[in-house]
Amino acid sequence: MYEFEELTFTMEYLYFFANASLTLEAIDYLIKRDHLPLDYVTVVHSPEGWLIRMKFDGCIEPKLEADFLAVMNEFGHPYEASMPMVIALEGIDTGQTTEEILHRHLISVIAHGKPDRKNIEVFQQEFVQGASICPKSLK
Repeated sequence: MYEFEELTFTMEYLYFFANASLTLEAIDYLIKRDHLPLDYVTVVHSPEGWLIRMKFDGCIEPKLEADFLAVMNEFGHPYEASMPMVIALEGIDTGQTTEEILHRHLISVIAHGKPDRKNIEVFQQEFVQGASICPKSLK
């Protein structure tokens, strides 16, 4: 008797966004599209801008994927992660806290889980208040 392991298939996209406004637009899109098989998102801030990693549980229908990619490309562009970023994203997947990621890799993970505006907006406000400046990436 043969036993077959169930294969799981996930799709992952990593996109760069120039500022918080575009990042929030992308998050809003994901929130409103509950028919997408979205497992989780990871939001990262860097001095250059924002990254959103979107991990889907299973395949996306071709039409839905085309629509999704069109919207993501309107707000940002695909991003190829550096090795430190890959290691940091793997770390968050394996249960490291955002504080551990920041200490080990100097990468600011702002949110991980279901898409939500709150953490991005709080980070934006706290950074501006603490630094007394508003860099382009936080506008």
